[in-house]
Amino acid sequence: SCRYGLAGLIPSTGTMLFPLLSFRGPIGDAVVAAVKAMLAVDCDALWRGLHTLSGRSFPCNPMISSVTMVTNNNIGPASRGITASVTVASSHRMNDRDHTLSQKAGELLDFIEELPEQSI
Repeated sequence: SCRYGLAGLIPSTGTMLFPLLSFRGPIGDAVVAAVKAMLAVDCDALWRGLHTLSGRSFPCNPMISSVTMVTNNNIGPASRGITASVTVASSHRMNDRDHTLSQKAGELLDFIEELPEQSI
């Protein structure tokens, strides 16, 4: 299929679509479907941007955190204190569109976690 031939366009196209995630209804649904199709080809290209938009915290070193969780169930990343928080400086309160954008970005991050591993 041609989707892998267009993989180089994913970082720029996905970034242009991010603001449209704040829309609800058919526009927002179409944007989520388009971003999911891009993530199925190359989830790394949009991962950082989605994390920033979602406002989720993420470990400073994801490799150490996931290995720690697997090898010792008593010590997880939260108990070791190795998480970093992403905050967006803003002079206004989060409005409804910002909340929708953050929520959809979080849903797309969950979608990334469900994707099967792909060969490089």
